[in-house]
Amino acid sequence: MLTEIIEKTLPEINKEQSNKELGDRTKYVGSSDVSGCPRKAVLSKLSPPEHDIETLIRFERGHLAEKILLKIFGKTNYKYSTQEELIHPEYPHFKAHVDLFFYSKDMKSIGICEVKTTSGIPDKPYEGWVSQLYWQMGLAKLIYPDAKIKGAIFALDLNTGERKEFNSYEPFDLIFEQLMEKAQDIWSAITLKGFTKPECEPSLLCGSCEYQIDCPVYDRGELPEDVWNLAFSYADKKAQEKELKKQIDTLRDDILKYTGDEKLSATNEDLMLSVSVTAPRTSEFVKGADLKEKYPEIFEECKETREFPASLKVFKKKKKSKKK
Repeated sequence: MLTEIIEKTLPEINKEQSNKELGDRTKYVGSSDVSGCPRKAVLSKLSPPEHDIETLIRFERGHLAEKILLKIFGKTNYKYSTQEELIHPEYPHFKAHVDLFFYSKDMKSIGICEVKTTSGIPDKPYEGWVSQLYWQMGLAKLIYPDAKIKGAIFALDLNTGERKEFNSYEPFDLIFEQLMEKAQDIWSAITLKGFTKPECEPSLLCGSCEYQIDCPVYDRGELPEDVWNLAFSYADKKAQEKELKKQIDTLRDDILKYTGDEKLSATNEDLMLSVSVTAPRTSEFVKGADLKEKYPEIFEECKETREFPASLKVFKKKKKSKKK
């Protein structure tokens, strides 16, 4: 019953909330549009996707992070607003909605914060996050030309509580001009409806794109730069994991040389150490291949099917030494 209620009600809540905070997103180009793939931005306006429940729950995760920050800043004297709408003075179909918009009484000092919820905090902000922030700061500069504008990205992992702030951003005219050109191309493709085709920008987000199936450039074997960057980090951390396991095993063996492998508990001011023994030390198991061959009926009756995640291996190439 609960599942049915959630599946029926959550889409309605999301639609009402989105319309209230962001308006009709098919009528303008926003931060998420200029920071991602132009083709996806155009298609999402012309034929908005029906998001599944899992995606809608992830959207709600972002609102939870904002609510946490609102509770915190509600206890301070900072002047701020949420989902502040910034509209281009000349092109009203170019907009941004700022998660946290800080300002001084005379509007001479403005702070823009983009809030992101993640599973694991990246070492550096994703390119799309940064583009969103530059778009927002660029629009703010047009609206408040005399203000000192600063920008930040706040990333929060709601599962672990880990958080990180990427700050010290300021408006950058060249980047904003490039984003404006991209916005113009997106808007042209929307209004001309097929007479101009938007460009595709392959990225990590292609993996969850609703319009992936007929994308002219998506290729599983051609990885975009941000995926290669992740692969590099993966290889680096796997190498660290291997080395750490060696160190851990060595430390374990050295400790057991002193304590022995009999059951033991010991404590000091900082640690509690215990040696546990699982008895018996040996275990028995059935060879699946032999059982299947000798007793196929029993094998079929007792077998269980398990799914395993795809295996991923990434190795750093050894650099060739230059010949003298």
